Amino acid sequence: MSTILISSDQVFIHVGSAPPYRITNLPSAGTYLSIEKIDPLATYISGQNNTDTFVINNSSAHRVTITVIQASPDDAFLAAAARAFTQLGLVIPLAISYRNTKYVTGSGGIEVIPTREVAADANPPVAYTLTGSFPTAVVSSFGEPGQLTTAQIANFIPPAG
Repeated sequence: MSTILISSDQVFIHVGSAPPYRITNLPSAGTYLSIEKIDPLATYISGQNNTDTFVINNSSAHRVTITVIQASPDDAFLAAAARAFTQLGLVIPLAISYRNTKYVTGSGGIEVIPTREVAADANPPVAYTLTGSFPTAVVSSFGEPGQLTTAQIANFIPPAG
């Protein structure tokens, strides 16, 4: 795993579609975005009679963890995305871009709902974990699941008060 330090204002994280919602309530310190391949690139297997092999896995499955400020609009939006994902059965589009690099999935899903912490003096960050296949292959067939729109996610934000 390699660590890359990038200022959060240079990274564009978009969730949902038509139009996408930009995540901006990121913490000013610590890790705000983590992308990791779920499956190993290759697995070494030893066999009988002093033989061995590598099994190469070309899976494009990745885990993306986005850390936002608790009780921020982004927190409310991602919590609503999790509710919409489970109740409507639609996938969550996710795009992350920095300069000429872009990670895109049309088939993301919320893997983990963040643990809440009560702090009297601040709203601590919370981390949402999404999984998806990066980069996406745009499928134009009846088998492609629908994607959650920004408006559909917004409908799951509870009213204030």
